[in-house]
Amino acid sequence: MTVDFVDDFAGETYFIFENVYSDDDPSIISWSTQVVFRNGNVENFDGAANPGSMPYVTGEWVELKLVIDLDADTQTFSYGGTELYSGSWTQQFPDQGVPGILNIGSIDLFANGGSTVFYDNISIAASNSGFGVTLEGDALEGFGEAGSSVAYQLLVTNTGVATDTFDISATAGPAGWVVTPSVASVTIDAGLSETIDVTVDIPGTALDGDSDTSQVTATSQGNPGATASVTLTTTVGAADPIFVDGFDGPPT
Repeated sequence: MTVDFVDDFAGETYFIFENVYSDDDPSIISWSTQVVFRNGNVENFDGAANPGSMPYVTGEWVELKLVIDLDADTQTFSYGGTELYSGSWTQQFPDQGVPGILNIGSIDLFANGGSTVFYDNISIAASNSGFGVTLEGDALEGFGEAGSSVAYQLLVTNTGVATDTFDISATAGPAGWVVTPSVASVTIDAGLSETIDVTVDIPGTALDGDSDTSQVTATSQGNPGATASVTLTTTVGAADPIFVDGFDGPPT
């Protein structure tokens, strides 16, 4: 879900989830999430078990993300990719006097007299139990002489909601050239990244123009179904020169 506050936003507005909601009997309503935008800040509302506050921005779209784990009775709210708070789903507001339950009852975008706010792309989706990973590299093609090793740098990013350890594995390509990651696993906090090195050994018997493709994979230990892979292409010889005009040949 994204939110956009007009530049002259004033007053306050709320992003709310209830675990129990009723049109007929408001006395049984139970709040799990009450995030308020006021006085230039986005805040977990007064009396929350896990306070949090940070400035909000105006005049641009910003992501609101709430990750709910009903099995673990947890929730984590993020604004613009930065965590505001994390804590209990059923006991986030212990003084409200209504017991919380492990349920999603309703979403309430409560304006409460605030000026114009735009919401877009709201959705509720099942996640991969809060685990996720991406694997990227600026250069996935490399060149080297026969008998040499070609080095690659890859970026592993934890896109889940908690610290996770990722196993790093590598599979040789059809030519069978040896591919070796620098680490067998890497532990990364939620939302952060780590760089790993990978080398591909070119056999001494390889000929100019020979190439091989190998695959490197990062797999979550928290949920082995969360994986990411890249393919590395290694070629014997020098890379084609790129001249100042952007073409594979001398400027004309």
